[in-house]
Amino acid sequence: GDVTIEGAGRMQFMNWTNDLSGRLIVRGNVRVTSDTALGPAPATLQADKIILDGGGLENCAPNYTFRIEPTRGVTLTANGGYLGVGYYNGAMDVAAPITGTGALGLNYENSPLTLSNPANDWTGGLVIGSAGPGANLDMGLRFLLGADEVIPDGAGKGPVLFSPFATWYNWTSLPNKTVRTILDATMNLN
Repeated sequence: GDVTIEGAGRMQFMNWTNDLSGRLIVRGNVRVTSDTALGPAPATLQADKIILDGGGLENCAPNYTFRIEPTRGVTLTANGGYLGVGYYNGAMDVAAPITGTGALGLNYENSPLTLSNPANDWTGGLVIGSAGPGANLDMGLRFLLGADEVIPDGAGKGPVLFSPFATWYNWTSLPNKTVRTILDATMNLN
């Protein structure tokens, strides 16, 4: 069945593999060691395999790239959600499509976070350098675009807000998108 994580604490999936077959619904803070710690990836796309409902999902392993597989879709509710890379020499590559109505916050963390799926179509906007669950405000954010058109753009899509404490490495691959700098380190995505 589904697993729901909520509350002010932090839940860690420390096993490299498990047999979770349901969805992961995140209303708190979850750290995982690998994509397989969330159970086997579906054979075909399941758009809501991970649901971010105001909560945050982070990696939990140094010297490892936590890759969210393309069939393990991420859905943002109206409450939005956060992604972060919290370990030195770790990384996160979100190869799964991200959909939904909420905003996506990329937390202040230590290591690079890459969005790689051009099918992303969430509508709530993007905050590059947010202070969501699990964020480390002593660190900046390193953000990369893993493909063209990974940030939803056009009518009905939210703004891109960029913190001055974050680093966007290949920003020139995002044509025709207005990027606004934010000066406030804390953001409410709701």
